[in-house]
Amino acid sequence: MLIIHNSLGMGGIETFIARLVKQRFYSGLKTNVLLIANKKLNNNNILDEVNKYAGIYYINDLASGFLLPYLNLSAFYKKKELELLLLDSKSIHVTFGNALMVAEKICTVSGITLPISVGFYHSMEFCWGKDRKLPYYECINRNVLFECIPVQNLFLFSSSIIDFYKEYASISLDGAATFRIGTVSIHKDYEKTIRKYDGFCRDRPFKICSVGRLVDFKKYNLWMIDVVNELRVKGVSIQYHVYGDGPLYDEMHEKIKALNLDDSVFQVRSLEYAKFDEIVGDFDLFVGSGTAIIQAASLGVCSIVGVESLDEPLSYGYFNEVAKLDYNLKSVNLPLIDVKALILKFIMMNEQEKQNLVSSHLSSCHEFSMELCSSNFENADLRLVQLRKRTALEYVFYDFSRLFSAIARRFYKGHPLNSLYDRV
Repeated sequence: MLIIHNSLGMGGIETFIARLVKQRFYSGLKTNVLLIANKKLNNNNILDEVNKYAGIYYINDLASGFLLPYLNLSAFYKKKELELLLLDSKSIHVTFGNALMVAEKICTVSGITLPISVGFYHSMEFCWGKDRKLPYYECINRNVLFECIPVQNLFLFSSSIIDFYKEYASISLDGAATFRIGTVSIHKDYEKTIRKYDGFCRDRPFKICSVGRLVDFKKYNLWMIDVVNELRVKGVSIQYHVYGDGPLYDEMHEKIKALNLDDSVFQVRSLEYAKFDEIVGDFDLFVGSGTAIIQAASLGVCSIVGVESLDEPLSYGYFNEVAKLDYNLKSVNLPLIDVKALILKFIMMNEQEKQNLVSSHLSSCHEFSMELCSSNFENADLRLVQLRKRTALEYVFYDFSRLFSAIARRFYKGHPLNSLYDRV
């Protein structure tokens, strides 16, 4: 299988790719990963991990042209290199719109037709911009996705995505492959990992952490600072450690300074992927979303769901209570609970109550089995895709449309595209 992705930075999709290629390797399956963004965007730890179990290629290895990798479709693709890339692949998996277009060009230039699967890793990935005029490149992305790709080649990681697209975008995804994203390896002694809370927080601060990219829709990274401040005023000895980098980093830093929380809130720009379990497993509570919260829960760390794009310190509760839903979306029809109250109640629980909650968290992770997910990828009923060869002019228009949108987003923070990925 060939996986086409943007870059291997530190994030949920990237760590998933690392787990997937590892699982496939131990199942005797070969995987290649094609990265189409600037090499500087890769995280060395993730890159090294993936490289142990898969071949890594860059768009610059396969093509030559002006402003690569930014103008990646109008470039000249080398047919022989493409044939070698696809030599042992039975299918191509892509993670976002531009990757789908790169897959289309690889197939048309090489003359090798393979089934293409598309993962819906973000609920808004292919429906942002409702009631707006979409840029040219995105119109092409969606035309290929919804008109050319067979619906059974679409991988949805929650059944509620079908209802969401039907209600929000009037798009039918009935018949799509639906299964949970793999995050943890379930072994026979898995549920024996019960944390002990003897002497819990009697002689040390209560420690909370979050891990992930500090992107705008992860508002919980900001309001958790307020929660820590309010709990500290109430006399709670507490620490909040945030592992990650991104657009919110500086705003969080200023807020920490303004509230004089330098001794209570700590920012760490990166977390070595291989040390996630060791570091996160040392905390009392986790707040977050995506695959990071699943991995934290699998360690027996009780985890509060960080609802994305929600400005107030509210949550649906603990991960184990909502694991079967799209727990990070604010459109979920569940009551919201004050996070400060949740934390205070957790601190006041007795030892048995905490162990019961840990056990429930561990049980809720079963459906996120990496073994099952890898099997779903390999055994999916994929259909061949009928793609057409585009003109050089079409590729130029596509590339420059993407480039202009990227420039606009970078230099104008209020640009509509900067908020269109907010979860609904």
